[in-house]
Amino acid sequence: MATRLRKHVGDLIFDCSKLDLVSPESRAKFRDRIGWVQTDEDSGHYKLWHAKILHKDGQDKFDRDAVFLNPILMRVGTSV
Repeated sequence: MATRLRKHVGDLIFDCSKLDLVSPESRAKFRDRIGWVQTDEDSGHYKLWHAKILHKDGQDKFDRDAVFLNPILMRVGTSV
């Protein structure tokens, strides 16, 4: 699902060009928006509900009153 979203609407979600999303290296700059948590210098992991892109005010923790209300997601939903 993530691959499909990235290919079809990733440029709208991140307000970037499609070229910014073609490789893992070029996508690294978006990690903080999608829940990446750095655990040490060389590793980390994604926390599902800690993605700023999911929450209304760009919070990086789960808030049931703000989840799926990010204006960026609303814009993408209406443009598809």
